[in-house]
Amino acid sequence: MPPHTKHSLLVPPDIIDRKKKITLEPQFLGDKHIIPNERTINNLVIVEIKPEFQSEFRNIVLPEMVESLKVEKGVLAMYAGTDSETPKRWYFYEIYASEEDYQLHRQTLHFLDYLRQTAHMSTSKDAIPVKPVFLRNKGGIKQDPHR
Repeated sequence: MPPHTKHSLLVPPDIIDRKKKITLEPQFLGDKHIIPNERTINNLVIVEIKPEFQSEFRNIVLPEMVESLKVEKGVLAMYAGTDSETPKRWYFYEIYASEEDYQLHRQTLHFLDYLRQTAHMSTSKDAIPVKPVFLRNKGGIKQDPHR
């Protein structure tokens, strides 16, 4: 069987039907040089924030992302954007060097502090593991979160 035929048999047809374009307003972009391997972890996290907490949430989450990239070797990228049609919906794309680095991140004081400070602000939170087909970057994107 040709390789392209075999692959198409492995992809569920309903994935094709679930494509949806979402326009994001960038809130934070930060990364290091990434050379992905079999250990690299990619997560898409979608968080719905109560409208009255938008500004406060932003003022807490963005410095946490800066700190994560600054002090955690295994945090390779953190990107955040809000849905331009539904601004209360935040999208975070995170890349970690390994599952161990992801778990270490989840135990840092700055991440635990972020969770504690924002627990009452969200109405939903979904984390989706992502397996990119191809991922490369130059690294070094740094955005001032107070822009």
